[in-house]
This record gives sequence, C-alpha cells and structure tokens, in this order.
Amino acid sequence: MKSEPDNLRSIEMKRHEKLYDEQERRVNEFIKSLGFKDDVKISDAWCKYLEEKLQFPFEAEIIDEPGFLEVGDIIKVIGIDGVFDLYGIVVKARKERKLYSFPICLLELIDVNSKNYQLVDDYNFWFCNR
Repeated sequence: MKSEPDNLRSIEMKRHEKLYDEQERRVNEFIKSLGFKDDVKISDAWCKYLEEKLQFPFEAEIIDEPGFLEVGDIIKVIGIDGVFDLYGIVVKARKERKLYSFPICLLELIDVNSKNYQLVDDYNFWFCNR
C-alpha cells in the first residue's frame, strides 16, 4: 500500500495530466477551426481572438524578464499592442504611472478563476509549444 504522501502526489499528477489534456484539446480545436498551418496566420488569429474575448484591464505577474521590469512585478494589462515575430502577442500595460509593452507569454494572470486566465494560458500553451 502506498504511503499517503505518495498517494497524494499520484492524485495530483493525474489531475495535472487531465488539465493538460483538456488544454491541449481546446487549443487544438481552436487551431483546427482556423484552417491555417502557417504560424504567422495563427498568431494573427490568436491576437484577434484575444482582442475580442479578453476583458481589460486585468492584473498579471511577470514570470520572466526581458527588459525594464522584474520577475514578480505586478502590472495592469490595458490592451493588446500587436503581434511580433520573436515575442508573439505583446500587450500594453501599466506599472504605476509608466506605460510598457510586454510579451503576454511572459505573464501569468493574478486572478486564476477569471475567463481571462484560461484564454491567456491557452495562448501561452500554443505559443510555447508551436
């Protein structure tokens, strides 16, 4: 018989696998519905989709640092700036009084229960695995 911590880890791993499978299914269905094979067209479609579906503003934490801001900083995302080859979708964000452009793939939303969280997480899943 497994010890309780091992059993809990096993349950947690199965839960994460299920969530991963659900996310993979959602993302694959979205990509399939577009009918594109080209990453540039798919990126543009993601951008349009997120512009329509995301509710601005929302708060996000920086999980990687490509510039002036640091990991752990909280920013307020106020809109989408566009799609760029290297960074994917870039958002407009504020920290205090300063305005920044920041790759959405380097952010994690604060409110994990919001619809925005799943939308951004699904895009990031696609962007990191394309």
